[in-house]
Amino acid sequence: MPVSITLTRHELYEHIWSRPMKHLAAEWDVTAEQLRESCEKADIPRPGYGGP
Repeated sequence: MPVSITLTRHELYEHIWSRPMKHLAAEWDVTAEQLRESCEKADIPRPGYGGP
């Protein structure tokens, strides 16, 4: 059964800009696409390729 993670917009922003998205996606057991969509919904800018 999938586990739900609840973050504030600020918390998600901090995570996205502190580590490469592919690492976060793997840690949170989601796809990079799902993580990207979450950022878009929360209007969070993402780092370019190569990470923060």
